[in-house]
Amino acid sequence: MKKKIYQFCTLLLLTISTLYAQDAKVLKMTQYCEIADNKLTETDTITFAIFNRNGEEHCQISIPYSKMEKLSDINGWIDDSRGNRIRNLRSADISDASYRNASSLYQDEFIKTLVLKHNVYPYIVTYTYRTTRKQFLSIADWTPVYNYSMPTDKASLTIKVPRNYDIRFKENGIQSHKIDSLPGQIKHIWTATYTQPILSEKYSIDREELTPYVKVVPRHFIYGVEGELQSWESFGNWYWRLTKGLNDLSAQDKEQVQELTRGITDKKEMIRKIYHFMQDQTRYINISLNIGGLKPYPASYVSTNKYGDCKALSNYMKSLLESVGIPSYLTIIEGDHLPKKVLKDFPSSQFNHVILTVPLDKDTLYLENTSNIHPFDFTGAFIQNREALLIREKGSKLIHIPAFSSKKGENDRTINIHLSKTGNADADLSFRFRGYNFDLFNSLKSDYNQDFQDRQVREYLPLSNYEVISWDLTKADRDSAFITLNTKVNLYKYLKPIGNEFYFSLLPIGTLGFETPQSRTLAVSLPFPISYTDTINFIFPDGYKLKNLPETQTMQSKYGKCNLLFLDKKDTMTQVRQFELNAGTIDRKEYDAFYEFLKRIAESDRRKIVITTK
Repeated sequence: MKKKIYQFCTLLLLTISTLYAQDAKVLKMTQYCEIADNKLTETDTITFAIFNRNGEEHCQISIPYSKMEKLSDINGWIDDSRGNRIRNLRSADISDASYRNASSLYQDEFIKTLVLKHNVYPYIVTYTYRTTRKQFLSIADWTPVYNYSMPTDKASLTIKVPRNYDIRFKENGIQSHKIDSLPGQIKHIWTATYTQPILSEKYSIDREELTPYVKVVPRHFIYGVEGELQSWESFGNWYWRLTKGLNDLSAQDKEQVQELTRGITDKKEMIRKIYHFMQDQTRYINISLNIGGLKPYPASYVSTNKYGDCKALSNYMKSLLESVGIPSYLTIIEGDHLPKKVLKDFPSSQFNHVILTVPLDKDTLYLENTSNIHPFDFTGAFIQNREALLIREKGSKLIHIPAFSSKKGENDRTINIHLSKTGNADADLSFRFRGYNFDLFNSLKSDYNQDFQDRQVREYLPLSNYEVISWDLTKADRDSAFITLNTKVNLYKYLKPIGNEFYFSLLPIGTLGFETPQSRTLAVSLPFPISYTDTINFIFPDGYKLKNLPETQTMQSKYGKCNLLFLDKKDTMTQVRQFELNAGTIDRKEYDAFYEFLKRIAESDRRKIVITTK
């Protein structure tokens, strides 16, 4: 009888889901965590319904793990829509590989991938596995969301701890939280669903803020050394103890740094010399060591091997500075161009990257140590405008990394378009990138091959119906916080006839890829200003002049500004455009007004300019 009820419910669920044209969904997801004998054992089980071929991408799950974690009891199976077992997971369905990602503070070393598929739809896939950890900073970082594009019908988190084991937790959007008292144990059960998928949108707020989650940490722990998650200060002081004593520079490095800085009295210039030395001597590589990738390699290891991850290179740079009497502090941070918001009221492991903070008398430097091409004293988009944890023996604390100013993030573009009566045009474009675009193009120049660079440059140009003749990316010197792109292009059918006259269109800023209000669902979060100053010279064919000079126009709102100035220089019309979007968060209820501001600018850019015979 129970089996028949299960089959009926499953068939009904599959029918309803198919009507809504879903490719796949999570029927049930459970996570069971138990702390016993100073070990954390976590058992995860997830059941998917796959409705069509498009949903098959969810038949594959990936499980990251490290040498600090024991992965066991891996199992999986496929049931048909009637609840009949079709096949079980085999060793051939499991693959293992090294795992590398952008995070270097908490680096998983391997990833195990499980794949189960069937060719008759719909069908149901279930995976289950167990992870055991002897040392841990987090008990659970849980959400009912397996994939933001896929709904979850039912999810639960169960945590069982000894009665005298002190935990802290933070929850959001949870349906229920039950606490049971067992003999010698306390059991917590959280349940939640995720019924309305949230899709990615341009510069959206972090979707985690809008979905249910539970974060659970131990108040006291032993991870390499003893520590507690009572406050940000106690967490930072623990990390200081974990990294203590790793400043064992080689004698050769000490001698070289002394020689580099000999006779220099300005501390900032000393730091510049040492920073360049570190960049030239080392390279970045994503590695793990000892305490699950949390503890850096010692400075002597980097001295010998000439490589390290963000922890090791920051510790190495710190040791170099210390050798000439300059204090600095390891600082852990969320490294991303679009960072997550730090939960300030919940001290815990919320960071994935390490930089170095160097206080000076009238300034503070925030050194990114993983890049050989990063300018000295440049706070890039990867770390700007966010909270970070400054690590000290005593008095560790959250600090705020300064934001880009609009000037430091401004992009200058100069374009000369030589119009021809054939309708075609030759154009020279010169772009000077700062801020976020500097990060992108600086990385493009150094980290990618010529073919990839060529594709990216061609896609970036604000033109249509054109052919690129040549381009080059140049950087004035290693500490320049700007990079220049120069291109030559041919434009086809740019100048269009209208009787005995011609007309052409302005080059638009447009709506920058933001969705229309009808399709936008999330708030906007701009972590840095978007700023352009354009000078565009339209050079007329011989014998032609501007018919009417467009009026100067100023559009301004709380979201930014756009100033348009037009100059008639007889044989040339010059358009000067200053455009800026302010950094900050724009609530969804304000989005219509925000988009209307961008739309007004786009409509102004669509005007036609007419030239006539002299």
